[in-house]
Parts: sequence; structure tokens; C-alpha cells
Amino acid sequence: MIEMKPKIIVMDLDGTLLDRNKNVSMKTVSIIEECRKINIKIVLATARSKIASKRIASIIKPDFLILNDGALILNNIDEIIFKKLLTVKTSNGIINDLMCNRNNVKHIAVETENEYFNTFTEFYHQDWDYGIHYDLSKPLLQESFKISVEITEKTLPLIIEKNSMNVS
Repeated sequence: MIEMKPKIIVMDLDGTLLDRNKNVSMKTVSIIEECRKINIKIVLATARSKIASKRIASIIKPDFLILNDGALILNNIDEIIFKKLLTVKTSNGIINDLMCNRNNVKHIAVETENEYFNTFTEFYHQDWDYGIHYDLSKPLLQESFKISVEITEKTLPLIIEKNSMNVS
């Protein structure tokens, strides 16, 4: 019988690798080290940014990091393999449209290379303790990796209705 050995293990962080306190257990670290000894590549894939993943990446020491929902891919934590940003113009256009429709939007989050903008002021976690800004009324001055939006319950029927009218 042929024994199949994995060549790569890809892990998400939140809700997968990390416990409810956003920490990785020493048992998990030990298992990852055992995998590395038998030449299995370790990859972290997350919606988090490079800065928000830094603490966990320094513990796991992955071979590759897939960050910002795939907008940034790194080799050995720092070498950029792939990077795709939204232009300043596109980012500001999207943010402006969202801010003009604040009644339909609960929360907006924007991640740039070294800053995090968030309209949810109660937001805090140790991994996001960097350059947090809560004011999106001023234009961004740099490109962004992503813009995340949480819409209100009343918005979904409007989106469905608008999209169904565009179906031919």
C-alpha cells in the first residue's frame, strides 16, 4: 500500500488555529514543528493583515502567508510573492458611497499597508493594536488591501430587489 504524505498544510487563524482568546496552543506549535521536520510546508491563510497576523506568524513561522483575503502573499513572512491593492481613487469612491448610505451600513473597515480604519469604535484586539483610526470622513491617502462592510438587516432585501431587476 502506498502511504500518502501531505506536502502542505494550510490553516486559517480565527476560528481554526487560534483558541477563543486568540492564542495558539503549545501542543499545536509542537505538532506544526513535527510536520516541518518531515518537510511539510506550513501556510497561514487569513483575512487578517500582515500587521494583525504578525504575532501568530512569529510563533508558527510559516513558509507562506496568505493575507488580506488573498490580496497579499508572502514567502518566509517578509518576501512579497503577490500583492494587489485597491487604488486610492477606487477606495475613496467606495468609502464615499458607503458613508453616503450610513443608514444601510452598520460598520466599515478599511485596511491599508500600515493603518486600519474602522467605524466600530468599540473594536479592540491586541493583534489590531496599530494605527487604528475611527474617522472615515477624510479621504484615504494610500491604497487599500480591502474594504469590509457590515450591512443592516433592511439592506439585504434592497440588494436582492435591485439585482433581480437587472437579471435578463
